[in-house]
Amino acid sequence: MSVKFILSRSKLLNQLWPLFVFFLIFGALLNNLGKIISLPNLFTLIRLLILILILFVTKKKALTNKVISFFYLTITMFIVFYLIISIFQGKLGHGLYFIRIYIEVFLVFYLAQYLKYYIDLNKFIRTILIIGALSSTVSICSLFLFYTNSNLLSIMHASKEINFHWFLGAGKYIYRAGFPIGGPNQLGLFYSSLIILSLNFPRKSKKKNLGYLTLFFIGLLSTFSKSALLVLIIYILIINFRKFSNLIKLVPIIILVGFLFVKIDTTLLDGRFVDYTENLINNDDGSTEGHYESLVNAIDNFKEYSFVGYEKGTVGPRGKLFTDKYKNVESSFFIILYDMGLTLAFVYLISLFTLLRSSFLDRNQLFFLISIFPIYFFLPIIHSIEITSFVFLAYVIIGLNKTLKLKHDFE
Repeated sequence: MSVKFILSRSKLLNQLWPLFVFFLIFGALLNNLGKIISLPNLFTLIRLLILILILFVTKKKALTNKVISFFYLTITMFIVFYLIISIFQGKLGHGLYFIRIYIEVFLVFYLAQYLKYYIDLNKFIRTILIIGALSSTVSICSLFLFYTNSNLLSIMHASKEINFHWFLGAGKYIYRAGFPIGGPNQLGLFYSSLIILSLNFPRKSKKKNLGYLTLFFIGLLSTFSKSALLVLIIYILIINFRKFSNLIKLVPIIILVGFLFVKIDTTLLDGRFVDYTENLINNDDGSTEGHYESLVNAIDNFKEYSFVGYEKGTVGPRGKLFTDKYKNVESSFFIILYDMGLTLAFVYLISLFTLLRSSFLDRNQLFFLISIFPIYFFLPIIHSIEITSFVFLAYVIIGLNKTLKLKHDFE
């Protein structure tokens, strides 16, 4: 293979990957805006086509170890048996729809492992940070639009009626930013991941680094996602568990943020956020109770889905697209069991762990996994292709920390 061809391949991938991340994060918002002129979910299709193009352009011979070979075996087994079960249930169409969710995410994870061979990681991380900063701006603007009763927010939602999941606590008073990615908890996890990426790849300019971190943190706060905030707290605690003095430095910041929240809440929201916090502390929060009841029901009904799972097209938030009697549970782990049953879920998780193992290079990746585990255990976001793809991408990039520093300092 000529040097010229290798360079052209790398040049193309350096253009495709940033474009893919952009549509990953902004695709939901762009799709909603497209509905104004009656467009289908065009930007989801564009994202998928970009991913397929990345697949064909990427040269696969760089990864030929036994771990990857085992992944090929397990993922093939998963696809075959998932579709066979779908056929026996008379739900092949639904099976094809849902298997695409699992496979697209795995494909992103798999292809991300080739980043170090072909693309300029410095530029790619800078692009991700810029996309994150743009996202934070959109999130902040969406809050402004809500509290000024702007009709533009209805256009962003492609609906005059905003789903109750976009609000905090009872009543539609405290709006949670969910754009551009299309959901408050998913967006919150995106910002937590961006902050963790920024901590792993600090810029030389302290002002720029602080600026990005501030924007991402404000974006995180705008989502009011308790689980996403927990991700960040767990990660910071883990990386500083031997440096207690660093944790003490965070106390004034936490106090200041808390004071500002109370002040804003009292001035603009008639104390509703303080009321919500009191209910949370007193175990009188409907959302928390819902998570608990959901897990209890999943355990009690284990026999119903333990063998091959419930019928395809009836599981998780996406099940609402096909039936009113969908089976939902507030846990990504139990959604997998609902959809697959115990045996096939085991094969799926083995495939996942194989990819995690093949791309493991740095202990900070393990810290990242530990931090995000709660959000996947307590929220049904495994069916969110966008955020799960970004989480896996972030996991791979964090592992390339030492590789990047060996090449040149991050600017």
